[in-house]
Amino acid sequence: MRSQSEPVPAPLSLPDGPFLLALIGAAGSGKSRVARAFPPDWRLELDNYRWQATGSPGDQTANPIASVVFRELLDARLTRNLPVLADSTNSERVVRAYLLQRARHWRMTTVAIVFRSRWRNAWPGRRHARRPSRCRPTPSPARRPACPPPTS
Repeated sequence: MRSQSEPVPAPLSLPDGPFLLALIGAAGSGKSRVARAFPPDWRLELDNYRWQATGSPGDQTANPIASVVFRELLDARLTRNLPVLADSTNSERVVRAYLLQRARHWRMTTVAIVFRSRWRNAWPGRRHARRPSRCRPTPSPARRPACPPPTS
């Protein structure tokens, strides 16, 4: 149920024909919820590939192999002029540039939806705090952990 203060999303106006749709936003901001409104064969979900590799969608150690799978499937769909929905954080400029470069290469229209949310509402917020199996810290101490530290 939607709270009274939560904005109602505007209807999307998408291009005719196939396109690459990139969902951009923090984990927990609603990208996957919106992605589920699209046909399953369109969706390339990094969380799903991490889950298939390690049994946990939040295990950041699986990012190298999950990214390879993501990129291979991206090119497979673009090569065939099929619509693609990129459901991953896509917050890093290099990742967005890669998506744009591949879409341009295959002459595919590109659309981006940016999910804005308050930090307390997005990951690592309430929703993921209830699901600790989704959180796996990254091995690098220089990086921010993939989930909030446990609270007493």
